[in-house]
Amino acid sequence: MRQGQSIYEVVLAIGVVTAVLVAIVALVSLTQRNAILAKNRAKATRLTQEASEWLRSQRNTDWNIFYAKAGSPAKTWCLNNLDFFQQSSCSSSQYVTNNEPFRREVNLTSANVTNGLQVRADIDVRWTDQQGTHNVTSTTYFTNWQ
Repeated sequence: MRQGQSIYEVVLAIGVVTAVLVAIVALVSLTQRNAILAKNRAKATRLTQEASEWLRSQRNTDWNIFYAKAGSPAKTWCLNNLDFFQQSSCSSSQYVTNNEPFRREVNLTSANVTNGLQVRADIDVRWTDQQGTHNVTSTTYFTNWQ
């Protein structure tokens, strides 16, 4: 009759418990990173939609001024604060107000299409986190519909 456990059984049991705990911690960490990435992607998508609506309002205010901000090749504008085209591309220290670490730029390209003038807006929101650099891009076409 056995009185106790051998050292091999104890080491094996500790090894199995350790492997299970490491797997649980890795799974929780992966889940947390994916949740943060999904949250940031949702914020970035909202920021692209916000910029698209702002550009639409600028187009509706004065088409000629809006069209003059575009170019062929495209002109790049920083839209971090949604001020009317303050500068060209965003510097590495310019973030969307209260939404660090996001940077928002728009490339405006003018075109003369069959039914009139058109501006293509490629809105890009990008951010960097522990997993690397990410971006969300949206393209909208504007015409002088009035």
